[in-house]
Amino acid sequence: MRSILVGALVALTACKGASTPAPSTPTPAANAPLANDTERTLYALGVLMGERMSPFNLTPAELTVVQRGIRDKITGGRLEVELETWGPRINELARTRMAAGNARDCTGRAVEWREPEMRCHEPAELGSVLPQRPVTDDDVVVQRLQGNLRLVWVMTDRFTNGEAIGPVALAEFQSERVVVRAVGSLRTYPRRARLRIETISNQRVLVGEGELCTEENNPLSCHRQARLMLLRGDRFVPEPLRSATGRCIGPARFEFAKETSITLRDTGWRRSFELSAALVYRSNGIQIHENVLVQDTDPARPLVPPRVFRRAGQDRAIYVMNGRFVASDPSLWSRVLADQARTNTPRDAGADVPDVPDGDIDEITGDFFDAGVSD
Repeated sequence: MRSILVGALVALTACKGASTPAPSTPTPAANAPLANDTERTLYALGVLMGERMSPFNLTPAELTVVQRGIRDKITGGRLEVELETWGPRINELARTRMAAGNARDCTGRAVEWREPEMRCHEPAELGSVLPQRPVTDDDVVVQRLQGNLRLVWVMTDRFTNGEAIGPVALAEFQSERVVVRAVGSLRTYPRRARLRIETISNQRVLVGEGELCTEENNPLSCHRQARLMLLRGDRFVPEPLRSATGRCIGPARFEFAKETSITLRDTGWRRSFELSAALVYRSNGIQIHENVLVQDTDPARPLVPPRVFRRAGQDRAIYVMNGRFVASDPSLWSRVLADQARTNTPRDAGADVPDVPDGDIDEITGDFFDAGVSD
């Protein structure tokens, strides 16, 4: 496993054609060997200071500023800032730098989740970044494709909602080197992660699946999701879902199961919502089958089984059109919640919503269109 980790890290730090600038020639004093125990001890002091400053992820230019502050304090020079004012901001800067991280892919680009546009950003429920920790074997996913091709994902940061993010690469493992064919930043659940490339409408799509378990030893508490990213040139891009008219309708992130509940204002009953979904990948699109079960429970009678308030089912399709993910319909989950989360008058038990009919791709009606996919 250790060799896989090393190879994966190499794949994400050495792109094809990438070059490393030659280091500047150090001064003789900086390059001189440590002459005695005092110099070795002073060097150890510098190492200790550097270790304690590691959360700041200093650039060479920023390190020069820090050295200037050390020099002025030690030599008794005039201090350029008031420590009482700027000292309290040190911890704030450390937290910011730890959240942002310093991981970069092999092109030098920072590992971060790039929102396509402000109106299409991830929902707030995705949480904030946790403090970084060292990368271990468990943070590396290597998926074998055909021949010597591998998909490699190294998780460098984690979020409070359970997701992880890190550089992902399509790499070719040759006999004496690793050549990166494409790279990007993938964000999804880290447990039992699976990566693959699907070809949809002659466009390659990265599929990153993973799951989150709320209870460590309970498989029933695990929820799985799939994240889709488009391959544009040599970059994996987090393109959102859009309607036929180009309106953003959310991230290309699909949960296979989901639950939530509300309290009905007029009765005090609990209304629960349960989603189950399945994705089928075909050459001309992705078929998504969704089912939502809505049930009501009387808290005053906990032994009485829940009453089925509504069952709904839908088949919708995701296409790749002009380099974008285009959805035939909005998600059933969002539609049912928008309708039933504020509805307090129960319907007949078992009232169903008919499936959305499949149609041709050119049957565009307004913002969405009914469409199906086939083999």
